[in-house]
Amino acid sequence: MMWVLIVSLAAFVISSCDLNTPTLPERTNPMDGRKVDADPRLISVKVGRGLGYATNPVLLNLDWYDANSMQICEVQGPDDQFSDTAWIDISRTHLKNVMPNEGEHWIGCKIKAENGNVSESVYVSFYLDTSLSIKNLDISDSSSLRYPLSIILTLNRDK
Repeated sequence: MMWVLIVSLAAFVISSCDLNTPTLPERTNPMDGRKVDADPRLISVKVGRGLGYATNPVLLNLDWYDANSMQICEVQGPDDQFSDTAWIDISRTHLKNVMPNEGEHWIGCKIKAENGNVSESVYVSFYLDTSLSIKNLDISDSSSLRYPLSIILTLNRDK
């Protein structure tokens, strides 16, 4: 008796289905499934550990929300525009190669949401270190003799 009920129910379900009709309505709105009111915010950009200096490539730490792509560019200063820079997939960290000259550098960042809204630009400055100097390094042996030594190390990850 149970099998008759199951077969009848299956026959009803199969006869009421039209295989030519999609089960989901066609998506005609390009914003379907996206956060239409997304307002991307770039909260902060820090270089390395936030100490104000870095080596090349520069490690950037970004804090953001409501975004899926970003623009990052070395700029001349905090008012420089960088609209011709390519958009790339967003991430919380990013390695950026900068010009190899020692001294102050600026990087500009902005982010974009899927709906096309773009954040304000955020700029960060830092000093690029290409060498490290150690002065007055004393090396002593068991006879208490001291050997002064000056060392200059070149910090270059490219080689």
